[in-house]
Amino acid sequence: MNVVVYDYTGYGISPNKPSEKNTYYDIEAIISFIVYHLKYPLNRVILCGFSLGSGPTVEMALQYKQIPLVILFAPLASCMYMLENTEKQISHSHDIFPNVDKVKRVSQDIILIHGTSDKTIPFKHSQMLIDQYEKTHDLKMNQACLIRVNDADHNDLIAYFDNGESEYKEVFLNYFKTLLKKAKDRLENNQSDTSSSVENEKLKQIFESIRINKPSSKWKNFQSVAPPEENTHTYHKLMV
Repeated sequence: MNVVVYDYTGYGISPNKPSEKNTYYDIEAIISFIVYHLKYPLNRVILCGFSLGSGPTVEMALQYKQIPLVILFAPLASCMYMLENTEKQISHSHDIFPNVDKVKRVSQDIILIHGTSDKTIPFKHSQMLIDQYEKTHDLKMNQACLIRVNDADHNDLIAYFDNGESEYKEVFLNYFKTLLKKAKDRLENNQSDTSSSVENEKLKQIFESIRINKPSSKWKNFQSVAPPEENTHTYHKLMV
């Protein structure tokens, strides 16, 4: 398995100001890079988002149905739910990353992983997401799995999860293998779906508009992927 890691605009070593719109540009450019430069078909791409990155990850799941599986670490229900610290239904026209609404329309299976002691994005956000998913999907066809990591906070979630003696890793791998096989079977049965060619054509157009720069001397392990000159943000990726 190969992993592509990237910084959103305004985060890490990517310059300029962050925005919701830019995160969508960023992740879509990276997906186009994976498909048309690294030559992996969409049906072999698994989306994984952590924290705020769950927002653009869920959005891409809606845009690209061929993607078989979505994994969310410490996701947020929406930014407004974080600010208002409530589980009651809220609706704001200025809300950003409204995952709790979008998850109703996600066609992929989802694995959610969240620490029970998360003080940045409380565990209840994942519970809200899985509740909405299960209310709006035929659970014979789709499945969402929530792995609760006891005592883990936000920034040490991966450390708890990745502990060599942790039972969470085994639980995750069992879910992962089962859901991935199910997703592949579902995609094979829908190969004639005309949306596949539309998705691929859209990605091709995005890929043809971006620049792929050589690694810099300062960041030798990184390679930047940038859109046309009129856009100012830059996407960075690292192959592991």
